[in-house]
Amino acid sequence: MGLAGSWFATWCWVIASRRLPLALAAQLIVAETVFGLAYGFMFEGRLPSPAEAIGATMQVAGVCSAIAVFCKPRAPSSLPQKSVAQV
Repeated sequence: MGLAGSWFATWCWVIASRRLPLALAAQLIVAETVFGLAYGFMFEGRLPSPAEAIGATMQVAGVCSAIAVFCKPRAPSSLPQKSVAQV
């Protein structure tokens, strides 16, 4: 189960890192940390402490804000564009 899970996770990572910009692909590392925390809490059979919950929430909020920056349409450049005929 562990071998198949590791292989599948690596395969998903390769696909995502090829399709996403580098700065956005790096945000996937945060997901690994948050899921590791969740699985650890399930294994221990406890809820996270307030500090742990705040830390995980801040990590997820950071990823969401990074995704929002990448999804925002870019404003047109204020510099005048010269056509090939003018150059």
